Amino acid sequence: MLRFDDWHLDLEARHLRHRDGSIRVLTAQEFALLAILAQRPGRVLSRDQLLDYASNRDWTPYDRSIDVMIGKIRRKIGDTGPEHRVIRTVRGAGYMFAPSE
Repeated sequence: MLRFDDWHLDLEARHLRHRDGSIRVLTAQEFALLAILAQRPGRVLSRDQLLDYASNRDWTPYDRSIDVMIGKIRRKIGDTGPEHRVIRTVRGAGYMFAPSE
């Protein structure tokens, strides 16, 4: 069980539960990506690293699927607005999981 902000990410049951008890539905890839990031807080992971960790498929240098999934995860956890608090974009490097708790 990983906890961040108002969320509980249950790696065994494979669900994301809010403090109020509600469950957010994540696709298998979204769950895998969030779990990868949450298990490595404070560490910048490049798109290539995230694709390697989260996917068993071939990718191209222009693959933007990670960016799309990050956007969907951010919306589902309420990490929206110009300044992302939980999943931060590190320009030119990748993404970093940096929750407040």
